[in-house]
Amino acid sequence: MTDNTYSIIIENGTIIDGSGKAKYKADVGITDGIIKTVGNLQAEKADIRIDAEGLFVCPGFIDSHCHTDIGYAAEFPGVRGKLMQGVTTDVCGLCSTSYAPVGEGHLEEFLKRQSDVLAGIRKSMTVAEYIEETNKRGNSTNIAMFAGNANIRIHGVGYEDRAPSDEEMTKMKELLKSAMEDGAFGLSSGLTYVPSQFASTEELIELCKVIAPFGGMYNSHMRNEGNEVIKSVAEVIEIAEKSGCKGHCSHLKAAGSKNHGKVKECLRLIDEANQRGVDVSFDVYPYTAGSISLSAVLPQWILSQGFGDDFEVLKDLKNIKRIEEDLKREDWENIVLQCGYDKINIGYADNLPQYEGKSISQIAKELNLTELEAMLKVIIDSKAQATIIYYIISEDDLRLLMKSKYCSIGTDAFARDYDGPTAGGKPHPRNFGGIPRFIKKYVLDEKLMSIEEGIYKITGLPAKMFKLPKRGLIKENMTADITIINPLALEDTCTYINPVSKPKGIDYVIIDGKIAADDGIFNDIRAGKALKLDK
Repeated sequence: MTDNTYSIIIENGTIIDGSGKAKYKADVGITDGIIKTVGNLQAEKADIRIDAEGLFVCPGFIDSHCHTDIGYAAEFPGVRGKLMQGVTTDVCGLCSTSYAPVGEGHLEEFLKRQSDVLAGIRKSMTVAEYIEETNKRGNSTNIAMFAGNANIRIHGVGYEDRAPSDEEMTKMKELLKSAMEDGAFGLSSGLTYVPSQFASTEELIELCKVIAPFGGMYNSHMRNEGNEVIKSVAEVIEIAEKSGCKGHCSHLKAAGSKNHGKVKECLRLIDEANQRGVDVSFDVYPYTAGSISLSAVLPQWILSQGFGDDFEVLKDLKNIKRIEEDLKREDWENIVLQCGYDKINIGYADNLPQYEGKSISQIAKELNLTELEAMLKVIIDSKAQATIIYYIISEDDLRLLMKSKYCSIGTDAFARDYDGPTAGGKPHPRNFGGIPRFIKKYVLDEKLMSIEEGIYKITGLPAKMFKLPKRGLIKENMTADITIINPLALEDTCTYINPVSKPKGIDYVIIDGKIAADDGIFNDIRAGKALKLDK
């Protein structure tokens, strides 16, 4: 090579290339956002040299499941919480709601029902328009977006609990096909959320026939993660098999102590499906607690009608009595019954700190209310903005799932910052430390798997699963998305009590050949872009 060929040379590091193969010592040369050379570059010159002695040089980490697209990227493109975990690409548009596509059908009601007033969806938008807007302003991470089934269904049917007519189904298919043509990575569903939960298996099969020719994936927050988790995994497999697309189970778990251990049967079903040629995978987040909006704990009948501006529906005594009875039933995804009010903690409550960090049981005791009354009060007072952290997963189940060759790692997090409007309350620590926690706790400390396999699960594997273009490997001619970590200093500093905290040991993050984190210091260069499915 001649002088000044490289913009960056990373030298003296230990390469973990994202393929799962054994680590090795080598230098990496980058030019024009591309990895040009992997080898001995000691005699070559570069504009910038990074000494990675004692450090692991990895492909940029890929978050297999998150919600960066829902407003946060559009409203706060320079946030640090994900990038400082070493994440360079966020797979999002999941659990049925995505920032695009948003069709014109039932648009007014859709916009009115946005659950996140901080950064909600503001208008109708195609995936092509979203990509153009994102790439024009830049983002702290890359975004690979699925088309949300809720968006698709609202466009065609609205919020009604019924099957679509032939005309409505045609509208849904047209919007989904347009999204795939624009570069969406597939279709996501959230089958415990209104209105995605109203979609039948047959309806989802027909929609997935639209994404199959593009090589797209059906990525499902399944219909039930508790008592019927095995049946729900089988549904994902059926949809993938009958439509011809790839299938993926979002944040796979067996929720509730009575269901712990059922993941063994889930894994058996996934393995058998792959053996007969059905491409099915899944992701997990490295915690035993999940997080959703508090209002999602309520039965579907009240969610489908909406709360209105004054929340009178949650104050009506007949509705309260019906909710109380429903929360005693097991035949739906009943989080209250699965884990109890004492294990449902308020994370964020829209600037109501008197609730944040406390369980529903604690709040009820302080206010001298029943637990149901306390829960409804928090929903009303926060205008349905409250989120919860709920403890529901078995550590043994989590470890077993992580070891599967079909498992990648996600955070299920939003894009948040260490200060400002996105740092409010006590959000789940996965927003700031999920990926470092996985590497440190489960790979380096517990040695659940080799470091090469652990890095593969957050680089090469999700890049292959989701068909991310030219990412996931330290290899010549790949995009220069690179994360450099110090294995001796790596530490997830986030806790449930103090979640807004930067991890240690993430030394450098490079996106598209540009240094976004330099010796642990964030650079607000917004080199991330919206990616398109690698067809």
